Amino acid sequence: MVSLKSLIFFACVLAVKANFCTKETYGDTSEDYDVLLRPIILLKPDVANLTVTIPKVPECPHGAAGVKALACDDDAWPTIEFKNLTEFNVQRHGDLKTAGHVFIAIHCLKTP
Repeated sequence: MVSLKSLIFFACVLAVKANFCTKETYGDTSEDYDVLLRPIILLKPDVANLTVTIPKVPECPHGAAGVKALACDDDAWPTIEFKNLTEFNVQRHGDLKTAGHVFIAIHCLKTP
């Protein structure tokens, strides 16, 4: 069963019209958690590497159980490598002439 929030998450990908998207997860991203979508991160042209740091979010008062990251580009599959629950790297492999995008969904713990 696909949740409404998952559909919204992937609709964002279609909105930016990216051809190559890579999804990675870290931690527990099962459907048992509330999902918080973060603002889209723009990967500027000519930028090949980006370290993304996820700050503590007030909407998840008990912390995060897991994170989903989706990196999209126009001409090549990006790679995502999580360091931990709050930090990951995105590596772009294409010609870098256009912008790329990163989408993040945080799965919030319901209790401490």
